[in-house]
Amino acid sequence: MKAWLKQEGWILGLLVLIVLIFFHFRYGLSFLNPLDTEWIMARGSDWSADFMTWEYFRHSPWQFPLGLMEGYAWPGKVSIGLTGAIPLFAIPFKIFAPVLPESFQYYSIWLFLCFLLQGWIGYRLLSSIGIEDKVLAFLGSLFFVFSCSLIDRVGHLNLNAHWIILASLLIYFSGNNFTARIKYHAILVFLSIWIHPYLIPFCFVIALVDFASLMLEGRIKFTRVLVATGIMGVAFILAWALIGNLSLPSGDGETHGFGEFSANLNAFLNPPYDSILNTRIQNLHFGQYEGLAYIGIGMIILILLGLAQLTIKKTRLTLNWRNGLMAITGLGFFVFALSNQIALGDKLLVSYPWPAFLDKLGATFRASGRYIWLPQYLIILGALVLIARSKMTLYVKYGLLIVALIINLVELKGHLVKNQYVQNPAAPIENFQNDTWRSIFEPADKIVMYPPYDREYYNFGDDAAFVRLAAQTHTPITTGHLARYNSGARQTFVNDLESFLDDPQNPSNETVYVVHPDQAYRFRNYLELFNPDVFDLNGFLAYIPKSFPSLNSSLKAKGLLSKRRYTNETFASFAERNSANGWFVVVRDEASKELQNCPDIVDYFTRAESKLSEIQYRQPYLGYFL
Repeated sequence: MKAWLKQEGWILGLLVLIVLIFFHFRYGLSFLNPLDTEWIMARGSDWSADFMTWEYFRHSPWQFPLGLMEGYAWPGKVSIGLTGAIPLFAIPFKIFAPVLPESFQYYSIWLFLCFLLQGWIGYRLLSSIGIEDKVLAFLGSLFFVFSCSLIDRVGHLNLNAHWIILASLLIYFSGNNFTARIKYHAILVFLSIWIHPYLIPFCFVIALVDFASLMLEGRIKFTRVLVATGIMGVAFILAWALIGNLSLPSGDGETHGFGEFSANLNAFLNPPYDSILNTRIQNLHFGQYEGLAYIGIGMIILILLGLAQLTIKKTRLTLNWRNGLMAITGLGFFVFALSNQIALGDKLLVSYPWPAFLDKLGATFRASGRYIWLPQYLIILGALVLIARSKMTLYVKYGLLIVALIINLVELKGHLVKNQYVQNPAAPIENFQNDTWRSIFEPADKIVMYPPYDREYYNFGDDAAFVRLAAQTHTPITTGHLARYNSGARQTFVNDLESFLDDPQNPSNETVYVVHPDQAYRFRNYLELFNPDVFDLNGFLAYIPKSFPSLNSSLKAKGLLSKRRYTNETFASFAERNSANGWFVVVRDEASKELQNCPDIVDYFTRAESKLSEIQYRQPYLGYFL
């Protein structure tokens, strides 16, 4: 241990210090306080949804599989393996949930560890491929820490685990025996599933290429490759099942957007901001932010110098099966990242039909641009190797890496100032009457938010206040963001709910409806037939059944009884009433989805022969009617 501390302890210590300094400028050190949950509710981020899943999960009873919970985004069971809760942390911390403070988050700890592991594993990787000088390997590791794609990816907390990719490469280029390789690859596959499904292909494919390389080198036989692949498969199935991902029906893991969330041919050279020497180049789709892989001017200089040294034969370069197969693998990931719409800047160069047998792959991993991370790190790794193996003196190499790193950091200055999300806290529901809402939630068998599954009633993320209360009172609620969900169960519920509102029959005596006033007209029939008390609270209407007399009396005593009155006017009657006028209908992002919450509008548009059916994923809708 003393020898290790003497030889490499200073590297780990320096990495800790560097990451702390980075966090100070980027987020502020208070960010690392696990009791600080304010920053995670930042407006416009996915952090709040990630935090809400943890909040609900921590208060849910244990189930088997371990990652399942019920009630969040009711109905249907939810696996936290398909959320941003980071099961690798969520499940262990849930064990201690009874003694944890009410306001607690582990995401800042997670982010700190991701950046630290990125540097440490990067250092170990560089050492494993022959960069023996520790200072040189340490300087090289900082290019991984300050990778533009890593810093930019903080918006998706669990996808900050780029160290998983570097760890897979470390195993690949290590001198470990075959048994050790199988063990380490299987562990990484297991971990990737418990972090984020998008990381699985990196670990699994690199492991298979590793086994293939050993076979081509004559070190193992094909039968052992089959055994190793089987062990990997067992690790995959075990991790997938334990986290509860099998609860998602087949096909619901698929989604739209393949081709839009892709990488661009300019990805390695196109910064996400105005750079020192060039301005950001417009991409084909907005969604190509997923394919960010800018390597920086400093790294570009290192690549050019390394290639120049190679050209004049002042750099030693080893060509073998192992390096060649990894280069081909990186190219394969690059091609998938580009998707079937290959673009350079804002120009579409090639568009071809995606092979039918790969449809499921494209639908499951629709954000294919993320897979450019492997070729990006291979490029950085290759450039560092070229410099390290050149015949330049050691101090010249130090100087080159330091200068290149400084150039990259200067370029990254837009990413090294305070994060915009941290500076843009969520707009909470003003004077949210938490105790009063709690008294409504506690006796209810479920809370039906209407419209259901919405993240924005007045401001983005204002569903969070209700989800937190539902978590604390163990009440099922029909909101809560999920990227993947049981679409059949959800659609059945929505259909049943709309049918119930059209013709209310046999209402639950314990269901509370929380309704945005703009949608109150949908509850007119329910109001007329069953006469629930309606209370006006924080701009929402709460429909409380008569079966809660003490609750109703308490709310009336507080003067919350609603005095609002609404008329039930369909869109068709509105259109007829305004037939002498021209009028616009505008639906912003997600028109293909959000309009489905307004069946009368969809019906009117269809009869009016609008082009509603042609709306694609994430497209807005603009209609002008005369």
